[in-house]
Parts: sequence; C-alpha cells; structure tokens
Amino acid sequence: MFKFTLEDGLKFTRGDTGEIRLKSIKDGTEYTDYTATLSIKKHINDKDYVIRKECDNNQFDFAHEDTENLIPGKYVMDVEYRADGMVSTLGVWPCEILKDVTRG
Repeated sequence: MFKFTLEDGLKFTRGDTGEIRLKSIKDGTEYTDYTATLSIKKHINDKDYVIRKECDNNQFDFAHEDTENLIPGKYVMDVEYRADGMVSTLGVWPCEILKDVTRG
C-alpha cells in the first residue's frame, strides 16, 4: 500500500513502491520550470533524513530499495518547492511506515 492525501499525509508499507505526483499551475497553465524536494524525518528537528527525494518529471518515485529497510513507525514530511526565485514549503504532513506481514 502506498497512499498520500493532503488531509492524512503519506502512509505506506515498508518495502512497497509508489509515486506522488506534483502538479504545478501558474496563471491557469501547467508549470514545469520548478524543482521540488520531498523530505521525511523521524522528528521535525532531526538533522538526518530518513528519505529525501527530488521531483523528476512532475513526480516523486519510491523504489523498493528506498523503503525496504525503513523502521515502521510515525514520521514527518514536507515538500520544498522552488520556482522563479521563490521558495515555499508545501505542508508539513504525518508519514506512517507500516510493517509488512512478510517480515513482521
């Protein structure tokens, strides 16, 4: 399972793959000249990241190798968006990594 909503944040099962699509609209037109970084930490004040992904082709891709060794539990995430000299943090959401039955 891999699910992201603006209301609930990100929830996925350890070892699963998934993607989060980012759609940027400027003056009513889709805008593609931006960069975005998704960051996940155990606690908001931690210096180390659990996962840090760069947006590529309007989405963040999570491979099995990105999630297979994560420790199940509750985390926090955000997305830093940069365009036209502007830097904006898109939300601070909860992130939950669930145990997989295969490994328990």
